[in-house]
Amino acid sequence: MVMLALWAGSPAQPETAGGTPAKTGAAGHRGAARADPAAGERMGPRSGPGKGMTTMQKDMTRRLVEIGVRSALTQCGGSPGRAVRNLVDLGLTFSRGQLQRQLLTTIQTLLGNPDSAYYPLIRDVVANTDTDRLVRFGVNVGYESCSKGARRLRTVEEEQGFHMPWALGLTVDGSRPAAGLPRWQEVIRQANALGVHTFLLDARGDAALAAALPGCAEESAFALFLSGSLVTPALVERLQSSPNVLPAVRLDGSAPAACARLRKARFPYAVWDCYRSGEGILDGRWLESLLPLHPILAVLRAEEGCPDDVRQAVTRCLRDVRKEQRYPVVAMELRQDLLWIDEMISQGQAAAWFDAEGEMHTADGPRPGCNLFAGSLADSFRRALPRAVPAR
Repeated sequence: MVMLALWAGSPAQPETAGGTPAKTGAAGHRGAARADPAAGERMGPRSGPGKGMTTMQKDMTRRLVEIGVRSALTQCGGSPGRAVRNLVDLGLTFSRGQLQRQLLTTIQTLLGNPDSAYYPLIRDVVANTDTDRLVRFGVNVGYESCSKGARRLRTVEEEQGFHMPWALGLTVDGSRPAAGLPRWQEVIRQANALGVHTFLLDARGDAALAAALPGCAEESAFALFLSGSLVTPALVERLQSSPNVLPAVRLDGSAPAACARLRKARFPYAVWDCYRSGEGILDGRWLESLLPLHPILAVLRAEEGCPDDVRQAVTRCLRDVRKEQRYPVVAMELRQDLLWIDEMISQGQAAAWFDAEGEMHTADGPRPGCNLFAGSLADSFRRALPRAVPAR
């Protein structure tokens, strides 16, 4: 349901003049650009007229989308098929982009299957997940990131000179005193100003620092990747005030207890793992092993050095699983599916993340000299992923 809310909540996905994604640049990354943070979306209250109101409170389009998504979710318990069709109809009503309409039409076709495993998933999610969390996370990804944020990305990429992904990966190490909450708040603010509203947080050490970030940007969506041992009662309590976070629990010995704790607290959550080969994945055993944990998403992340042919085989397998609707869980290969979304959102593809030391990594590997703690986010992308600015 989160994935459907994502696309239903994207009323104006931008695309190129011909209705198709622009070609990837020479470096294999999508173009984005530096923006004046003052011109971007701010977190919290603004000065001037309407002081004290957040941008989310003043965004009427967002409010209309939230109402439609919430209404569809309330219908899911009795008739998930009808509710999903209503969500898709909502998305088609607001959509202006050809690619987005194609995707929603595909969803319509797929869910014409009355035996789809996604219907039991939807019933389970609605019965065991807080509606406000589903709405906030889904609309923050679908509307703030893939619609409004994407428009911002396209604007800056046409004017400035560096590439930028639509979703940003950050390794947040709670044991690093030099990178405390104020510094991370500034990173999120800078990313928001550039049009980025989806963050993949890899929690290391004390997870309290990473868990504090979603509360700093209520219009953004945060996927919090962590081991099950870090999902303590204290962490769950801390996350209660942040409906824009989706915890992702690593599939290990501590995962069952962690997932049970999140389910009891009515959180939407994912299960993730790393892979270096297709063993256990291509034959479906990995997905079957996690079904008793009741995640919404099943996410695979390739280990460093994973052969490209293995990555491609796993990606094809998971996309076939989604197309055939075999399991009551949405399966993803993290990097490849994020790039797929990125290509639909804007020109080409881009991927980037920062490790615990603040060093930048892209699809081409580490980028020396681009450190999150030594300069601005825009400076890192300008050095690592330069892009020619069109002549005026």
